[in-house]
Amino acid sequence: MYSLTSPDNALSTYHLSLQAPFMHPEYYPLEQQLPADRYQPVAAWYGRLILPRGTERRTVRGVLFELYLTPADQQELRGQVVRLRWSLDPSVQARVYSTARTVNLVPRAVQGAAEWRTFPIRVNHWRLVNGLESLAGSHQIDDMQAYLIGDVQLADDPDGTPCLYINRDPVLASGRYYALVTFLAPANEAGDLWRVAHFNRETRQFDGAQEIVSLPPIQPMIHGVMLSCTDKLNESPVNAQGWYIYGAQDHAGTFVVRALAPRALLRVQPQRVLLGAKAAHRFIRKELWRDTAQHKGQIQSVLLSQAADEGTALQAWQVGDRALLIHTYGAIGGEMTEPPAKTPIYFGHFSYGVATIVQEPLADEPSFDILYHQVYAHNGDGLVSATHSYQHYTGDRQRGWLGARPVADLLIRLDSLTTPFCVYGEAYDPLEQLSLAQEMMMARYRIGDGRGFTSVQLMNNCSQDANQALYAAIHYVDQTLSEYPPFKEWLAAHPDEQTRFANLIQLGRDIRRVLLPFGVARADWRNREENLGSSQNLNPLIQIPSALLSWRAMMPPIAQRAVTDVMIKHGAAVWVLRSDQVGGHDPRIAPRAPLHW
Repeated sequence: MYSLTSPDNALSTYHLSLQAPFMHPEYYPLEQQLPADRYQPVAAWYGRLILPRGTERRTVRGVLFELYLTPADQQELRGQVVRLRWSLDPSVQARVYSTARTVNLVPRAVQGAAEWRTFPIRVNHWRLVNGLESLAGSHQIDDMQAYLIGDVQLADDPDGTPCLYINRDPVLASGRYYALVTFLAPANEAGDLWRVAHFNRETRQFDGAQEIVSLPPIQPMIHGVMLSCTDKLNESPVNAQGWYIYGAQDHAGTFVVRALAPRALLRVQPQRVLLGAKAAHRFIRKELWRDTAQHKGQIQSVLLSQAADEGTALQAWQVGDRALLIHTYGAIGGEMTEPPAKTPIYFGHFSYGVATIVQEPLADEPSFDILYHQVYAHNGDGLVSATHSYQHYTGDRQRGWLGARPVADLLIRLDSLTTPFCVYGEAYDPLEQLSLAQEMMMARYRIGDGRGFTSVQLMNNCSQDANQALYAAIHYVDQTLSEYPPFKEWLAAHPDEQTRFANLIQLGRDIRRVLLPFGVARADWRNREENLGSSQNLNPLIQIPSALLSWRAMMPPIAQRAVTDVMIKHGAAVWVLRSDQVGGHDPRIAPRAPLHW
């Protein structure tokens, strides 16, 4: 176990969270004995990120990765520490080195690291730190677990060490395996053991095998708020439809629940369907955050569609389809109101992501697989600017927001944006370009463009920079395809695709017009200058005029509404996923909507 100070001497929420033994990798043995009909691995490649020593960089050329899960034909690699590197593909290398910086932490970042905040002290004074090194080095101990997406290639170095080559950022996660259960009752007086019943695919009920699972007590945030609780968990309004529980067995063989996700929220089955653009605009503007406090403990799943009828609206969402995700959250209010929400103004947080419809095997039904691209400033909560799975960012019992905040995830399906253009067998994917742009922005945030420090300011914040990446992604597709001679020939032969491409370009212009309402692009948006967060200490007299040029992008709920309105005007369907402090009941807190109008 890592040597840490006592809770009384905790320096940050992240530092305090490490007092919970179940948060440490060694709490879980490598060998897991879980029945395959009840538990599924979260991914083919899953493990723990380990930052190499500075003297190992030349050999490792990336980071180390302790493997907990591997594909069936690579079982011998489980438990091994392999080298994790970026793909040698020229386009990947160009992307990686465009964000690599020599890191020299400013004094404020050094002080933040001493307080166990997410400042990258372990890569201080390293030359050309790449995105994998900054990700593994964001925490002061090697406790981050992740799974791999995209193209994964296995090869051996000359010394015989296995190496994995990847072309996409690892996805942060909170558990190797997951199950689908309903909570029946506490199994002990302490309330940290619960009897659960597994879902039965044949009967479509929770009358499967029963067992005892562990929900160990979590540590509070530094100001005392508990991000989740187990009190009356079986009385939660979402318990009847079940929970996805994520984790692994401890050394006694008991499954430890690290994270939760309500099945009712992730099912591709809405509670309501509203038809027509007018109804969609009205919901986003008037109902999205209405009566937030009264919805404590509940979820909302609402499909906004411009289809002719409900059947057609639902038919448009099929396994394999993807959607742009726009995420915001509100405040922790009530008796234990968090410090930032003790004033009337609370803007919340904004990010983009991608939702993919998958056929979830345990329920044997379509389900949303959600990834967040969190452009996140350095903080004391342990949250890293990175790609997060739903189970990690929202559902993690110790660090996620599911039980503590109101959350709004809008899933947007727009053919011109979410369906690739396939030109003579080569795919040009606007949504993929957005994800890559976000990954580059997140890598820059992790090291503050070399200064090791980013925080929220007027001119640059999570919302501004995430929207700059959206603007850049659409502009990139426009420039790339418009300057590609075979594309013009291909468009002439495919009039439907010509219309779709024209819609995408107009979408980009409309988003720019809404986010830059004065009609003039900010210089850093136009030229992609190296301004982000407070990596540059700009004078407020300089910041304010620049911020006003993109004021809608500055405020998370306003940016979410503005971008969504543009998408709806272009014919998009929107699936609204809302949750308000879902899980066990904590009467000391109440959900509070972010400031919006």
